[in-house]
Order: sequence, then structure tokens, then C-alpha cells
Amino acid sequence: MKLRTQALIGIVLLGLTDCGKTTEPPPPPPSRTNLPSSADAPHEVKVEGHGARFGSQCPLGTYSDPVEVPILLWSCPIGRDSIALKEALQPMIFQMDCKKKTLDVRGDSHSGRASTWEVMPDGSFYFTMNAGKATLQDDGSGSSNCSIPLIADMWGKVDCSDQDKVTIRLETVWWLGKDPYRAGSSRSPVNPTTPANPECKIPKGCYFHTITTMKQCF
Repeated sequence: MKLRTQALIGIVLLGLTDCGKTTEPPPPPPSRTNLPSSADAPHEVKVEGHGARFGSQCPLGTYSDPVEVPILLWSCPIGRDSIALKEALQPMIFQMDCKKKTLDVRGDSHSGRASTWEVMPDGSFYFTMNAGKATLQDDGSGSSNCSIPLIADMWGKVDCSDQDKVTIRLETVWWLGKDPYRAGSSRSPVNPTTPANPECKIPKGCYFHTITTMKQCF
């Protein structure tokens, strides 16, 4: 069963010209076939306290500060309607090169190595990467201030019709509990760190989700 869309975030990052709500993931792209159906995810779990952060890097090297956007938790039977993040998810900084048709993604460390991904001729892209960890105030099973590793699936489309005002439309799913440092996984914009908090006890298959639109360098 295809996932039904309930609402849409209309957030233009870095310019903050519009705001909206997160949605249940729509039908995935052809390369993504294992998102839970709406029957498996009957309701959302509200995420309080913090959300995800996205920003951009300009061609000349300057950065725009990441902007925080709301997220929702899906397909996660934890017996509650809300959960709180102790801190925002690892920032993602994007830089699109319209001539090379590549998209660079890095963490909040400006000097860190970026992951580079190919963009299709029509501007579409899809990739999977390590996304650090989420720190929860309470996981619903008795663990407080606990952490859980994340893997992010990211897909969307880039509009290069005006290369001075590149638009990146992005949908992101962060899978909870997929350890990027112990299992074979893709490149990451963040450096592995030793968890300082106990591991959260979260059911398999839970994921955060959001849809965003950002203007590069705005």
C-alpha cells in the first residue's frame, strides 16, 4: 500500500520565507522499496524539543548557518504520542555544483571531508549516508538521555535554472538503530565518536522524516 501524504513542509531554508508541517512519507522513489506502508505506520509520534538542521555552502566557500526544521517519528510502537530530542540531529550542509552535476554534503565541521553524490540529468538524486546519532530525553522504555545511531536516506531534486539561486528540494528518512560504524554503510559527513550515553531501546523499523526546500546561499 502506498504511503498517504497528510501534510507538507513548505519551509524555504536559509531564507525562512515559509513554514509548514512534516508529512508521512509519500510513495518512495523507484530505488526505495522498504519504507513501511501506512498500515504499518498508523499514526505519527510528535518529536519535541529539537528537530533536524540543514544549511548550504556557497560556491566561493562561505556558509549559511543551518536552520532547524521539525521532524516526525513514524512506524514506532513505543506506546506514546510524543518523544523529545535532547539536541538537534547532526546538521547537513549542502553544496550543489550545477556544472559538474554533483551534490556535496558535509556535517557542521566546515573543515570536514564532504561526501560527493552524482545528480541525474533531470536534477534528481538519491543516496544513503551515515547521519550521526539521536539523543533522546526518554526512549519510553526507561532509558533517559540515551543515544541511538542513525542512517539517512535522502532523495529529491535540484533546480539549476538559475545557478545563482539554486533550489534543492529534499526528503529525508533517518532510520533509528542502524549503527553506521559497526555495519557496512556508505560515506558520512560526520566523524565516528564513542557514545557517551546509554543506548536507546527503540523498536526496529522506526524512522524520523521531513521534507524541506532550501535556497543555496540564501
